[in-house]
Order: sequence, then C-alpha cells, then structure tokens
Amino acid sequence: MVIITFEVLAKGLGFVALFVTMTGYINKNDQYLRIAIAIAAGLLSVHYFMLSAWVAGISLAINFFRNQVAVKKSGFNWFLLFAVPQVLLGLLLYKGPLDVFPVIGSLLSGYAFFCTKDVKMRVLMLVCTLMWLTVNLMLTSYGAALQDTLSISMNLIGITRVMKDRKQTSL
Repeated sequence: MVIITFEVLAKGLGFVALFVTMTGYINKNDQYLRIAIAIAAGLLSVHYFMLSAWVAGISLAINFFRNQVAVKKSGFNWFLLFAVPQVLLGLLLYKGPLDVFPVIGSLLSGYAFFCTKDVKMRVLMLVCTLMWLTVNLMLTSYGAALQDTLSISMNLIGITRVMKDRKQTSL
C-alpha cells in the first residue's frame, strides 16, 4: 500500500511546475514564456501554501495573476500595480530572512515582464530564479529546486537563441 503524504503531494506539484516552466524557457516567443511561467506560478503558489511558506505562496499567487496581465499589458504603472501589494503582503507575513527572497524575486520578474523584453527580460528572470532557488533549497523542495536549476539552463539557451536571431537579422 502506497501512502502519499500532504508534504509529498506538495512537493510533487513542484515537479509538475518544472515541466510547465521548461516548455516556456526553450521557446523563443516571449508571450509563450509569460504564459508558461504564469501557469507554473499558480502551481507553485499552491505548493508553497501546502508547505506553510506563506510569503512564497502569496508572492506566487500574485505572480500568477500578474503574469496573465503581462501577456497583454506592459509599462511601469502595471509593474507598480502588482509590486506595491507584493511588498506590503511580504512585510505583513514576514517571519525571517528567507521571506525576503520571494519578494525580491517577484519584483525582479514583475519588472522584467512589464518593462523589458528579449535578452533583458531573460537576464532579470535569471536573477529572479536564483532568488527562488535559494528559497527552494532552504525548504528542501526538490522539484522546485530542480525546476530552478533547469530554468537557469533553459533560460541561458533561450538567451543564446534570441541573441543568435538578432545577429542573423542584423546581417
């Protein structure tokens, strides 16, 4: 008889989010990347709530909605619309230094999605992913940590592909 615990189920969601995210990063289309990351954020939000990581959970719940808006909208005002509640809720739920990383990561990705594109967006997402990797290692969330590690790799491949396309179009 196999018994699946609540924690195992929560960590399993990290693996599901991993596969969703990978499809976004290997694609050259910025919109597809935003959609994939929105879906993964929703999955990981539930994952973090199940692990009682409240700041990480609320950060990704906001990111889930923010990323859907970022598919259609851009600009600094849109970034601020999501950044302000992100910071306020992060401060309200703050319990220790680990809670800083999800907020910083979410602010970086929000700015990337609303205010940048192409390589700049992907580089900011790279730094964001390092913030989340720190959280996931501290929570021993192996699926999410693997997602972050692979996201870094896939993002670097995406950056290379975008830069290669730029060079080919400039010739």
